[in-house]
Amino acid sequence: MRIANHKAPRFRLWVLVVSLFLVAAAFFFFWSRSRTVSLDDLAERYAHDFVEGDVDALLPYIPQYELDKLGMTREEAGCVLREVVLPKIGGLEFVGVQERVIQAGGMSGIVFYNLKIGTTEKMFAVDLEKSDEGPIRRLRRILADAWNIDYYRKNPDATDDMLVENATLDGLLSDRVALEKCGCTGLVKNDESAAPTSFDDAIRILRERNEGK
Repeated sequence: MRIANHKAPRFRLWVLVVSLFLVAAAFFFFWSRSRTVSLDDLAERYAHDFVEGDVDALLPYIPQYELDKLGMTREEAGCVLREVVLPKIGGLEFVGVQERVIQAGGMSGIVFYNLKIGTTEKMFAVDLEKSDEGPIRRLRRILADAWNIDYYRKNPDATDDMLVENATLDGLLSDRVALEKCGCTGLVKNDESAAPTSFDDAIRILRERNEGK
């Protein structure tokens, strides 16, 4: 007399469930690997990392050519982020993203986002550029981001024009010693073939520009 095996259907069901799970997991893995992350996606992620002060997440965005022109190591760039940038952005609250834009035929991804600074909200923007090294944010621009926020914190009635005119100059004057201690002695221009601008020249140019207005 043959005894029915009631466990067999349960076993087959269990095998089927596990197989379906593995197939779904494999599909998701290969889909996520093949999916192209847009520059505005990365820019939003960068904005969060910046506000949170995640040095390890920010460092890879600094292009190697900029460090080479300044004669800096990536460790020295990390020093700049820790000693100059982080103190300027502490205590910020990321409120939300206002807009995401792809520009220059997909070569630039921009995110406009709101920060709560004290009791007020202010919109800032960050863009990542496509390059042979991957998405980049120059150290010079990271410094400018921090100086803009710090200037607005100290001058909550400042207009965007005032940020452009005064924030970088004030930042250079207050942080030059700390920058030089970290090994940073100048600012690299957008033109990759141009020599870096020394802090003396940058301060002189900014002062002349402000005096001429």
